[in-house]
Amino acid sequence: MSLDFAINHMTAPQLGLADFFALAHRLGTPRVEIRNDIGGNAILDGTPAATVKRLAMEHEVSIISINALQKFNRYSDSRLGEIEGLADYAATCGAEAVVLVAANDGADPDAASRVENASRLLALTAPILRDRGLIGLVECLGFETCSLRSKREAVQAIDNVDGRDVFRLTHDTFHHHLAGEPELFVELTGLVHISGVSDAADAEARCAARRS
Repeated sequence: MSLDFAINHMTAPQLGLADFFALAHRLGTPRVEIRNDIGGNAILDGTPAATVKRLAMEHEVSIISINALQKFNRYSDSRLGEIEGLADYAATCGAEAVVLVAANDGADPDAASRVENASRLLALTAPILRDRGLIGLVECLGFETCSLRSKREAVQAIDNVDGRDVFRLTHDTFHHHLAGEPELFVELTGLVHISGVSDAADAEARCAARRS
């Protein structure tokens, strides 16, 4: 089975959106993930969603997802507005999905509360995504302080809201390693993030060895 590869904008955050799309096209990888956390760039710079769609069409790339709705499992008075706003942006710019990142705040020490809080917010998010034809890609961070640590917990929350039609998992290689869980849940995986982690001490040692 062949795999579709895409490029995350974080691989070249210094590029504006048009240049990033052009890069993806030149590399022969015309699928991209755009972000809402790159300062001075779309989406934070106020670029209209319609402009993003036009640029994607001009460079013949497709937007697989927007990364991300942060702390998706934390409710606030403004939360539904934030979800609707990002979902509207995603649908208008032609994105297929929105990444939903769990809070990493240490506020939920036990699995039961983590699943309960995630279930509550997924129940609120599901109809918003369904109405716009979007998929929600749930991302667990693996840290002990994460409010939805493992994919096992995410699957339970998705099933609690009968959400398999609208939710998938994000498998991040780094976060999966941190979680220490053997299960992969391939049938529910909608996106894989191939992450790299730099060891500053190791890099310095390598540089010193080359200098010698």
